[in-house]
Amino acid sequence: MEHGEAAIPNSTAPATGAAVDAHEFVPNRRASVLNQLLRDPGALAGIIVIVIFVTLAILAPLVSPHNPNFVFDDGTDNNGNPLGHTAKFLLGTDPGGRDVLSRLLWGGRTSLAIAGVAMVMTAVVGVAAGCLAGYLRGWVDVLLMRGTDVLLSFPPVLLAMALAAAFGNGIQSVVVVVAAVAWPPLARTVYAQVLTIREREFVEAARALGAGNLRILRHHIAPQVLPVVLVYTTLGVATAVSLESTLSFLGLGIPSTDNSWGVMINIALDYYRSDPPLLFYPAAAIIITVLAFTLVGEGLRRATSARD
Repeated sequence: MEHGEAAIPNSTAPATGAAVDAHEFVPNRRASVLNQLLRDPGALAGIIVIVIFVTLAILAPLVSPHNPNFVFDDGTDNNGNPLGHTAKFLLGTDPGGRDVLSRLLWGGRTSLAIAGVAMVMTAVVGVAAGCLAGYLRGWVDVLLMRGTDVLLSFPPVLLAMALAAAFGNGIQSVVVVVAAVAWPPLARTVYAQVLTIREREFVEAARALGAGNLRILRHHIAPQVLPVVLVYTTLGVATAVSLESTLSFLGLGIPSTDNSWGVMINIALDYYRSDPPLLFYPAAAIIITVLAFTLVGEGLRRATSARD
């Protein structure tokens, strides 16, 4: 009887370790990662730029000087060419006589919204596919990972162009296309992580104590892959902005009647010699946004790696 009583605390010891290890990404760890991120000059600069751009995008209806789609009678010169900097049009006008500054603000609203929603969808689908395939294995692994491999075999831009041509123009279509291109790499990354995590002691302990597959995935495995997902989605926003702009520039994304940085570049292309700023403004906005999210993503990667 004494041996039986001694065995009880020993059998429950792994469960205690499991609770600590499985929830490693706890508030104090998040605070530590945030502190390291704020001490990183590049990441801090990226955060400041992102905050400014997102704030301007949200407040676009309030801060834009004009309706971005309104065609002004005095928006072009006597020869029908766009205007340069004027008191009324601070960044000039486009070939249609519309205010460039207003279109730039509203274009950022569209591009950032598409990238943000697409990356949320990417995170949900990619994490679900990677976790299920890596933990359940068997036919689930074969079905999900072989489908992922098929999508990964296509160049991302060509795959996006093909999907965009099939789905048609529009914001909803672009969101789906960007998410469809972005989730396979994340699923493959999560899958590789889960293959290692599923063999660790705290997962074995939870399984031995009778925890179901769903509970193990939600409470023990998902917290472990969260840092990787955060880094990927942050970097993915930069890729999503670039991809949306590319599709819109090619006429496969946002319609030319709407506002998008890619659409602005498409419209300005014929004036790159006579009116270079018309092309420079949206291109610079894309470059700065991509660089900012890349700096933050790399800062997150360094911060989470230091904690591991």
